[in-house]
Amino acid sequence: MNITEFEFGFTQLNNPLLAQRSTNFYNEKWLYLIAGVHGNEIEGISLSAKITTWLKDANELTFPCIIIPILDIDGHLYQDQVTIDNVNLNHLFPISSLRISRSKGVFTSSNILPPEISSLIDLLRKYPPQMIINLRTASTGSKVISVGDDALGPGSFLAKTTGYPLISDNQPLAGTLEAFIYDFFLCPIVTLRLPHYSDKKTVNDISQDNLKGIQLLLSGQIY
Repeated sequence: MNITEFEFGFTQLNNPLLAQRSTNFYNEKWLYLIAGVHGNEIEGISLSAKITTWLKDANELTFPCIIIPILDIDGHLYQDQVTIDNVNLNHLFPISSLRISRSKGVFTSSNILPPEISSLIDLLRKYPPQMIINLRTASTGSKVISVGDDALGPGSFLAKTTGYPLISDNQPLAGTLEAFIYDFFLCPIVTLRLPHYSDKKTVNDISQDNLKGIQLLLSGQIY
């Protein structure tokens, strides 16, 4: 697959936001693979790098895809998951009025979006998503695949190939990437929550363990 790297914006600390995009054909809808919504979630970042390398060598594949290897570049550089304003980036996505009315929590989102999020929104508008695979690290260390009803097909496929339990989540937390995509772009989003690395499993081990499932999913082009 022919893949080219491009900039789609800059972070709060003026670091470039980079993405990989498949080329040589036109499509109205795109598959997104997004990692590093929290910059210190290095397991998903490692997996996204392996996926990119594999796709570049997969000459038989031609589907339209965009890979964002690290959204929270600043957090990755400082190995933290809060912004320079001491706020979690994954709590700052726009919130629909319907979700606010259904929720009782206090939200940190405002009308002023971080540049990482506003740049991602511009990218999603330019290349509308057909499906999003969100590569995360589970906060509790457990392995799980979280989906809404519209993503049960690919989510179930990944659950079988990875051995991770599938959890249906039609009410993701307001302000997160999942809720934002669910409400504003109306496309399926699959969140693969990888375990933290440990003495028994390195970052490379964890990403390698999950690479085959992603390869099978994308090779079948069932999204």
